[in-house]
Amino acid sequence: MSQTAAEPVGFITVETGSRDLIVSFVVELDDEGAVASLILMRTPFYEPLRPPEDWGVRVSHELYPGTEDERLRRLHLSNNLVEMTTTVRRYLLDVARVDPDELRDARKVLRRMNFDHAFELDFDV
Repeated sequence: MSQTAAEPVGFITVETGSRDLIVSFVVELDDEGAVASLILMRTPFYEPLRPPEDWGVRVSHELYPGTEDERLRRLHLSNNLVEMTTTVRRYLLDVARVDPDELRDARKVLRRMNFDHAFELDFDV
């Protein structure tokens, strides 16, 4: 999904359970209220039980359900844009309407996800 126009994000949710770290971007698809989730998930608790090639942040997008093993390689947040590069696609997200507290929480979880520098993480805010 190499795109030039940024997809609008309505809100972001984060989860920091005892075993999972999750950041979900809810992408607004149309004016009718249709949305799709773009989910970043890392499970550091289980990574030592898996081969190293299975470590890192898994990426899934509801519009691409058949994509397996998509991994985050780079995430850049600048102004109101999030640019993500994965092993499969490039995503460009407009987070201008996201609550600043949600963005702050997402940045915290993304830093935790990157404890081993598995991907490039850059915040210009």
